[in-house]
Amino acid sequence: MMNALSILVLIPSLAFAGPPDWAANDGKAAQYPQARFFTGFGEAMLGADKDQGACRELAQDSAKRALIQGVQVTVKAVGRTAQEQRNRDYSEYVSAVTESVSTLDIKGLKLETYLDAKKGVCYALAAADRQGLAKAYAEKRESLRREAAELARAGRSNEEKGERGKALEAYLEARQRLQECRDAGAIAALAASEAEDAFAQFDKQEQSLPSEADLRAAVDRLAERPVKTVDDAAWSLAYFLKARSGLPQARVMVQPFSFRDTRMGSPFSRYFKQLLESQLAATAKWTAVEQKSDVRPKSADLAKDFAAASGAEYALSGSYWPQGEGARLIGRLRRVSDGGVAAAAELDVPGAAISAAKLDLKPENFQDALKDQGVFAAGELQGGGLALEAWTSKGADNLIFTRGEKMKVFVRMNLPGYVRLIYHLADRRRALLLDNYYLDAAKVNMAYELPQEFECDAPFGVETLQAFASTQKLPPLKTLSVEGYDILDEDLSAALVRTRGMKKAEPGLQKAEARIVLTTMEK
Repeated sequence: MMNALSILVLIPSLAFAGPPDWAANDGKAAQYPQARFFTGFGEAMLGADKDQGACRELAQDSAKRALIQGVQVTVKAVGRTAQEQRNRDYSEYVSAVTESVSTLDIKGLKLETYLDAKKGVCYALAAADRQGLAKAYAEKRESLRREAAELARAGRSNEEKGERGKALEAYLEARQRLQECRDAGAIAALAASEAEDAFAQFDKQEQSLPSEADLRAAVDRLAERPVKTVDDAAWSLAYFLKARSGLPQARVMVQPFSFRDTRMGSPFSRYFKQLLESQLAATAKWTAVEQKSDVRPKSADLAKDFAAASGAEYALSGSYWPQGEGARLIGRLRRVSDGGVAAAAELDVPGAAISAAKLDLKPENFQDALKDQGVFAAGELQGGGLALEAWTSKGADNLIFTRGEKMKVFVRMNLPGYVRLIYHLADRRRALLLDNYYLDAAKVNMAYELPQEFECDAPFGVETLQAFASTQKLPPLKTLSVEGYDILDEDLSAALVRTRGMKKAEPGLQKAEARIVLTTMEK
């Protein structure tokens, strides 16, 4: 959603007589106080080839990712606080801003590195001055606000002249600029303000923007086909994305849309993906690309590597949000090369269309899964030098598996350590798949494939794969043997406290966590 912004000057790696404060203290240093900086800390071990340049790049990548994750956590936390204080649902807005943060251009961030030759470890720190971020995005917001207003006026003028095509194009452009404007304003407010003030600023900013309701009504007036069925919705989304992007041809990988911002799928998700792929071919004249399986990602951007390995130039993802009896669809077409947004579109599907399709918008075990997600989020491990990634043979985002499909699981760490994997089934049983499995220095930064292969079967619904890593052994969990699996014999909160829990600080102890949400269903 954001154009590239250069915020600070990139400085080269620095040499120190001894480790700098931030390297000795897991990214904490007096010169980078949290009140003034967003920071991220990363580490990487020298591989067998002793390539120091590659080691620095891995550490920097880990630090950048930790910084982005920290900003995302801040956005979500502020959103929850604002909802409680103002009794207003900010979920859709928080989801959009969180996604924008994930694709921030961080090339202009300040980076420092330190190589400990004796330990064979490279440390990296990424830092973004909050005031610099606030200023850059405040300026960006104002520029986008002016563009959105000008485009809205151009749309009205063209509509009055009877030039429907030009009017529709202007209105669509205005809606995208409006969303980008909101995202920029939110990031500026979060960077400059205390958490409790950020959404108050957002509310004030909203009053100066063009009316989203008016723009949506204008698009509905001018669209060539009103949305009366789910098929119409797929046609309209393909039409709008084509018109907005201006791409004559494109190879696009479509991901199932998620229910709200939960990363959960549903029968509606699966069906709409098929419709959308068909309409992209028929209406947009684009090629729908099937995602390859068993990709071994080389970077931390798993989605990009899966899309690139599948031959896609663009990736289309989105979400749908209940609106009364109907739903609002939000789709974003991103370039695989740099993650930037090539086009975005929103449309409302009436309740009659949802009812006629006889498709559930939610997975079977939605309430139980939502409850588990709340428990997962409380006390979640964030940041630090230890980085852990986990993915399946289908990737890590917006996953749907149907009866009989096989699934493989992979993990990767940037430092030697112990891995624990817990699989939370739809029936609320929790299987301990891997426990205190040690990945030594020879396996650092390499994909490790679990020896087991899993087959999708009932009961169906949302399931979660939870991965933990630690530089020291994890404390044991209470389990029972059931049908050849070790099933947790304690509730979820107790198991998480035991795994994440604090203990007497020990030098060098680091932990990390990753989660994959997937939805299983009948064929």
